[in-house]
Amino acid sequence: MLFKYFILIMLLVHNLLCLEPNIDNSQLKTIYLYNLLKNIEWGNSKDFSEYSILVISDDTNLKNDLLTLSAKKRVNNKSLNIEFDLKLENRDLKKYQLVLIDEKYKYFNSLILSKSNRKNILIVTFESNEKSYIMINFYYSKDNRLLFELNRANLLNNNLTASENIILLGGREIDVAEIYKNLQVSMQDLENSMKFMEDSIKKQEQDLAKKLKDNNELNLLLAKSKEESQKQQQIISEGKTTLLNQQKNFEKLKNEQKIEFEKQKTLLQNKRVQLEQELKERERILTESLSVKEQALVNSKLEITTLVDVYETKQKYLQELDNKIIDVEMKLKEQDKSLQTAVTMNERLIVGLTIMLIFIIIITRNKRIIQDQKTQLEIKQNKLQISADSLKEANQYLNQSIEYASYIQQSIISDSAILSLFFSDNFIIWEPKDKVVGGDIFFFEQVSATEILIMLSDCTSHGIPGAFITILIKALEKQLINKIKYGRIKASSPADMLSYFNRELKHILKQFDNSSKSNVGFDGGIVYYNREYKVITYSGAQTPLYYLDGNEMKMTKYDRQSVGYSTSDGNYKFTNITFSAEFVTKIYISTDGYYDQVGGNERMMFGKKRLGRTLEQIQNLEFKTQKINLLDYLIKYQGNETRRDDITLIGLKI
Repeated sequence: MLFKYFILIMLLVHNLLCLEPNIDNSQLKTIYLYNLLKNIEWGNSKDFSEYSILVISDDTNLKNDLLTLSAKKRVNNKSLNIEFDLKLENRDLKKYQLVLIDEKYKYFNSLILSKSNRKNILIVTFESNEKSYIMINFYYSKDNRLLFELNRANLLNNNLTASENIILLGGREIDVAEIYKNLQVSMQDLENSMKFMEDSIKKQEQDLAKKLKDNNELNLLLAKSKEESQKQQQIISEGKTTLLNQQKNFEKLKNEQKIEFEKQKTLLQNKRVQLEQELKERERILTESLSVKEQALVNSKLEITTLVDVYETKQKYLQELDNKIIDVEMKLKEQDKSLQTAVTMNERLIVGLTIMLIFIIIITRNKRIIQDQKTQLEIKQNKLQISADSLKEANQYLNQSIEYASYIQQSIISDSAILSLFFSDNFIIWEPKDKVVGGDIFFFEQVSATEILIMLSDCTSHGIPGAFITILIKALEKQLINKIKYGRIKASSPADMLSYFNRELKHILKQFDNSSKSNVGFDGGIVYYNREYKVITYSGAQTPLYYLDGNEMKMTKYDRQSVGYSTSDGNYKFTNITFSAEFVTKIYISTDGYYDQVGGNERMMFGKKRLGRTLEQIQNLEFKTQKINLLDYLIKYQGNETRRDDITLIGLKI
């Protein structure tokens, strides 16, 4: 009855705030803040004696109103300690229960969300667009009214529980499924873009390799041609020098022979003239002697005969000189002919040089073409580098997103410290396939002083898509625990819990039949253990539970039905398996990533039975040694095969 009066009073206040112009925004924010504190339950409320509140604002009215509130009001019999700050330097956000970011400083939203570990802290933002991260977010309606929206899943993930009637204060609830679908579509678009860019870069790399190969071949051909050209130029230069030297020597020899010939010819001509003159002189003397001295005719016959002989001898000598002159002229003609042949060879050499010059011009032109191709290749290389830089930037952004997703996923995984209250020893193997985030998740929930629930889920896919589903499973798990606290679901019935997950997943993701756009869910199991009565109850969806009964390792039966998929039966009733833990000393539960791993000489799956035999063989070892051996066995069996899925294996010693 008191709660109804409270709701009516709040509705009246809300209406007054909408209609009364004298109430300003700072007063309205103060009223909202006070009622949010009253309608939200902190999971660690027993650990603090006062509400520590950090307000990021320089609004003097808001500061005065909040200080007045802290002086006059108490919430859940606890005082309010309100601090104001604008720089956040050296601030440890873990000590606050609530952080309010005013509208003027909404750019602090992302910083606060990343700086805090978001456990047991209510972060109230203003006009934040990051719907997947907000808890409580103020915004203005179209008629300029101050309203708020809440993400109940994020509240649950941060160990905060909002009352069912908080919406009546003037807010609305964010559709988590819609956010998940939008994120899934965005990730698919990003993966498609990455694949397209990778294909483009691969093709460009292939083209570049081909161009580089052609370019290298052309460079080799050009270098070889250049070397041959240099050799031919050297031969031509040497031949030209030799020819010029031969021409000079020939001209010199020709001139010397011509001068010598002229000298000999002149000398012979002079001797002939001299002899003719002597003969004429002797004939004149003889004639004169005959006319004067007839007596001397007989005596002169012998002398005349001698003169005739001398004359004939001289004539023969002159004939021989004429023959020598003819021989010299013939030699000169032969030398002229040799000179003409040398000139012809010179002309041929000049023609060869001309052809060589033409060849050099062609090579130079090809070199210019190769240079142009090289320039175009460099342009393509620059474009390829730009594409590579874009891909690198996109990859860096994707890695940062994955790393942040890893922080989120690790924050929702249960702390193993609670296991020490119920079990004497334990180990946990959790290895995502992609090393950062995965689709395997486990939860440990203490429902009473003697009861604990262990839940293991292998969600659809792995990597980022699987991690998204684990967040949704975590939100549903928190709702399930609330229903157990209020008695709507029995903690001792894991089968009812799997049925609840099955119905809620199909409902939230609208996976009613095969025509649904999405088809996601999980395989896994839930273990209920009551240490007072030594009872274990298990229900598995495609997943067995291993337990050591005495010295024998046994494996439970399980339902051959998955949870939440569009092909799953929404009305399916899972089966409970209950047995005494009086003689059971150890229990193990694993996702299919371990026993479905392919390896060995025959490239077969490891298998559920082989895992059972392996667990039985290592029972005498300590748990930390068992964990090391199980990882070593899997790595050795896997060999050169690739890892197929995320791997989670939990061991508990009773």
